Amino acid sequence: MAGRAALLLLVALLRPAAPLRAADLKPATATAYEQYVQAAEAQIARRSAAGRPLYIDNLPANERARALAEIKRGEIHAAPVDLRDANGKALDIPDGLVTHWVGTAFIPRVTLDDTMGVMFNYERYRETYKPEIVESRLIIRGDGDLKVYMRLQKKTSWVSVTYDCDFDVHYRRADEGQAHSETRAIRIQQVENAGRPDEHKDPIGHDSGYLWGINTFWSIEQETDGVIIEWESITLSRQIPFLLRWVARPYIAHLARETVTDMLTNSRAVVARSLKTPAATPQKPAP
Repeated sequence: MAGRAALLLLVALLRPAAPLRAADLKPATATAYEQYVQAAEAQIARRSAAGRPLYIDNLPANERARALAEIKRGEIHAAPVDLRDANGKALDIPDGLVTHWVGTAFIPRVTLDDTMGVMFNYERYRETYKPEIVESRLIIRGDGDLKVYMRLQKKTSWVSVTYDCDFDVHYRRADEGQAHSETRAIRIQQVENAGRPDEHKDPIGHDSGYLWGINTFWSIEQETDGVIIEWESITLSRQIPFLLRWVARPYIAHLARETVTDMLTNSRAVVARSLKTPAATPQKPAP
């Protein structure tokens, strides 16, 4: 799921009619991204320590109430995450672009165990999330640790991008009512001419620059009438040329919201379908 969603974010950088020239992932960019991810992990840890692991539970009371009402109606609550340092300054990623969003959904009439059993069944991802996931394979399963391989693909009328990715997945059951996981891409390698006899892989970090980093976080919380699922996604890509930023940023934000919404909608449907339970049908908010 993590890889599929991250791929959908790529198209924000794929608009030019002619392909962009190859880009190099610079050490300073990789270091800054890792520091950004560590800051996000620390923020998530603080939420958990305070007994409010869900992002929406840390919103102001009125915003939280609206978000809960939305998800109970079958809608998806999605928003960008504004992560800052201790001094309130935005975290800078030199020569790179970080996209950081979070979304929340509700699945009625299911349990935490039901949800975990479906969402961690990586062998079926290639069936559940096709065509974006071409291949998925569980490599290693340990006590709370997984290693997963996926081939990710995005095709449109004007671009086709394929990646081979390896992921480390760490999950834990906080108690009978809560579970959490973190997924980190440890290899992202762009595949050229995928599926053809001349298929080959670009060197890691020297490719089109559409996807250099993926980190995602799932939180699952049991409610009396179902479960709340929350997905937080952080991706790294090449920097947008300066003259295009003012045009590209609104489009990227629109696409990110759409990606988070689709990710949670599909995940909810997968869980509900596995139990032959109808997923909630989105309703229009009351005027």
